[in-house]
Amino acid sequence: MLTDRHPCPQLRDDYTGRGWLFFRSGRGTEQPLINAVFCHPLPSRCAAALGISEYFRAPLHQVRPEVDRRSRTIEAHARTCTRCADVLAAAVAHAGLAVR
Repeated sequence: MLTDRHPCPQLRDDYTGRGWLFFRSGRGTEQPLINAVFCHPLPSRCAAALGISEYFRAPLHQVRPEVDRRSRTIEAHARTCTRCADVLAAAVAHAGLAVR
């Protein structure tokens, strides 16, 4: 029997298909943080114009709203920018391979 050791399986299930991966950092007495990574770099001009980056870390309770905001921003922009549409498709593919 396999044990799911992912630090946040619900986030993994909800956002891997949108190009995101998650891992935990912090041990011992430190508050654990969840690191969220979009699996392909955005073109720098687009990232700057959107005001987002492809990585952040936060306590678990803050991750879902932030990754949802960033996901919606990237997806909306990808509908109007062909480069970012390609980036989004690549991020989804890379995230899918990583969780196999």
